[in-house]
Order: sequence, then C-alpha cells, then structure tokens
Amino acid sequence: MRYLIVVGLALASAIVGGCGSDDSAGSPTPEGSVSASATAAPGAGATATPTPTSPPVAETAPLTPQAAAEADGIRVILAQVLQPWLPDAATPAAPAGSHYVLIAVTIENRSRKPVEVGYNTFAFVGSQGETPGVNIPSADPSLTRLTLAPRAVVQGFVAGILPDDGDLTGVRFDADPGTDAHVTFEE
Repeated sequence: MRYLIVVGLALASAIVGGCGSDDSAGSPTPEGSVSASATAAPGAGATATPTPTSPPVAETAPLTPQAAAEADGIRVILAQVLQPWLPDAATPAAPAGSHYVLIAVTIENRSRKPVEVGYNTFAFVGSQGETPGVNIPSADPSLTRLTLAPRAVVQGFVAGILPDDGDLTGVRFDADPGTDAHVTFEE
C-alpha cells in the first residue's frame, strides 16, 4: 500500500510539474496561432486554456521605393512610385482636372489561406481625399483581380487618379476588406 501511495504521488507530481511549467525560453508561438497554457486545480487533472496571440493587423511604411509592410500574412513591397504618370497614347486621358499616379508592387502571400488581390485592393490617398485603384491595361503587367495562393507572389502596376491640385500622400492596401488588416505607405 505504501508503495502505491509513493508511486501515485510521484505520478501526480510529474503531471502537475510538467503541465504547470512556464518555459518562456522555448520556441516562439507563430503569428496568428493559439498558444495553450496549462493549469491544474487541486485534486483535478490539468486542463488547457487557449490564449490567442495578437499578430499586428496593420503596418505602416514610408511612401518610398523598396519600402515593405505586412499585415495578416500579406507582405507588400512598393517597388516604384510615379507621380504624375504619363501613360502612352493608347490609354484614355485622366478625367479633366486630374492626373494619373502609378505604383509598381510585389505582393507575397505568407499566410496559410488564399487571398483576393488586385487593383481594387489598393487606394490612393491624396491631399484631397482617397480614390480607389484602377486597372490600366497599358501599364504592363497590370495587377488584375486574382486569387493569390499561400506562398505565392505576384507583381504588377496599379494606377490611381488624383486631382491636379492634390499630391499623393499615401497608398493603402487592404489585406482583408472585412477586417482592419491593411498596409499603409505614407509620406
């Protein structure tokens, strides 16, 4: 009987000791995942309590070539900024009193889910307000609307239209229009 009590205490000590340890020097929790912490009540077995981690949902970077920012596992690299952009003769002129701006971007899907990207996921911020990205096929390769698979990369141009008396002050990319996950490039 004494032997069973000693074995039982040793087993209980191992269970509670192993589950209650806090190894903060262990491997990091990947962004967007859920870590588990274990707690044990006296006389009860250990239970896992999920603790959500909070990855950054929005990131801001300078409005300069080669700047990069990431939100929700989507990384955007701003390769080039042209303001004003003067398209070729085949492209319709910008509406009266406005001009085109053009950005070249690389989008990397580092998440585990496919995402919708394209000119429509960008907005151009000017001193007069915000305008949506537009598709200009003569800006080759134009970033059309597509589904970007996990670990895939796409490059392309996105155009915007700003008033002649307004300057480009920022570009915003919505990684997920249903959430606050966005990337902003600002002056």
